[in-house]
Amino acid sequence: MMGVHAGGTLVQVDGHVRTRHLLSHTEDWPGEVNSYHNWSFFQAPPGYAILAQAADGAIEAMRLRTMPWEAWMWHPERDAPFHLSDIERWRRLMNYEEN
Repeated sequence: MMGVHAGGTLVQVDGHVRTRHLLSHTEDWPGEVNSYHNWSFFQAPPGYAILAQAADGAIEAMRLRTMPWEAWMWHPERDAPFHLSDIERWRRLMNYEEN
């Protein structure tokens, strides 16, 4: 929703439903995530930075450059146990304090 609202273009993808795949990333993410989506972005919309991608180039995580908002394409709540990196990242996002 965030990406579409920002003017991004969704592209239909194959192999992203009821599966797991590795992330290539620049941030502290789990190495492997679950996947339950048929659509993705391959380019970040204006004002967003790519944080993680699947091997096929589909964007799996991105953030708004001007605010502490992130979009994750996987579902951390479906993993048991939860990945510690997802928990820590969520806590940082919810405790955001403007400097």
